[in-house]
Amino acid sequence: MGIVIWFVVGGVLGWMASIIADNDRQHSVAVNVLVGVTGALIGGMLISPLVGAGDMDNSGLSFPSLLIAVCGSAILLALVSRMRRSRVKARR
Repeated sequence: MGIVIWFVVGGVLGWMASIIADNDRQHSVAVNVLVGVTGALIGGMLISPLVGAGDMDNSGLSFPSLLIAVCGSAILLALVSRMRRSRVKARR
């Protein structure tokens, strides 16, 4: 049951991060789930130790852990967007 919750929460978090990054029309549900789960992992590994809050794996679904996961997803989307822009500039 835990993996199903990860996918559902990951989809919602990926969707929220894509709204924050202002590119929510460009992603499918599968991409939102992938971004949300990956962003939650990134946030849990990078941001959680810096702020002293638990990640979703250890502390469950709390507001700080969800906020960290959204921040990790937004960071992931910003990095991907920046890489796409640099590829487009390189082609010109």
